[in-house]
Amino acid sequence: MAQAAERAAELRKTIVFADESGDNGSRSIDPEFPLFVLALCLFDVEYYIHKVCPQLQAIKFKYFGHDGVIFHERDIRKQLGPFSILREMSVRTDFQTDLSLLIDSLNFQIFAVIIDKRDYASSSIAALDMYSVAMEASLRQLDEYLESAEARVIDTAMMFESRGTQEDRALENAFTHATTVGPHNVRGNGFNFLCIAKRSNSLGLQLSDLVARPLGVATLRPDQPNRAHDIILQKIQSLETVSTIEARTPIFRS
Repeated sequence: MAQAAERAAELRKTIVFADESGDNGSRSIDPEFPLFVLALCLFDVEYYIHKVCPQLQAIKFKYFGHDGVIFHERDIRKQLGPFSILREMSVRTDFQTDLSLLIDSLNFQIFAVIIDKRDYASSSIAALDMYSVAMEASLRQLDEYLESAEARVIDTAMMFESRGTQEDRALENAFTHATTVGPHNVRGNGFNFLCIAKRSNSLGLQLSDLVARPLGVATLRPDQPNRAHDIILQKIQSLETVSTIEARTPIFRS
């Protein structure tokens, strides 16, 4: 009995929520945001259930009176839809403070890939699909981290936001390629691909959405003071860029 309980305690169930910012097309480069960012946010399942979800829901109830509102970084930043309440300075200040304090207090890790498309175009990996490159690099980071964890990790659900039939198929193909092709095997931790709609109101996906673009902005403007950026940067477990991915180019040439 004691041994069985000890083995159960050693097992660690985790969940990953993924989001991207910027488009992954190499031909079009937005001068205001010339980046493609893929961010994976890793949580322990029990912690996510009992700590993350209740606290994020509490903020929703405090400001909107219900938890049906979906936190979307762009809508918050542009004060669209239900976030029009943020046009009032005092409300915006309180909301941003509460959200920043929550993210700061949460225990999770970010595995990010930030591709500057200007560098990518002239790199040795320019001929490769940008999303597939980012997917493989981020999954490799995650896999290496979980392999080094003291507790044995089982059944890691990988949650991505649905973008449409074609986009979801391309996303799954990139995930499948990353987990089945190449000398670096990222299948050991039981990664399970799931693509769900925004309307599902997944709190984890909303948190990852709040993380991705600020990571890119912090990269573009590192000297610009921003508390939210500083909080998110503290959560980074691993970060890949074009130069670090180029150094590992052989893993993409299988």
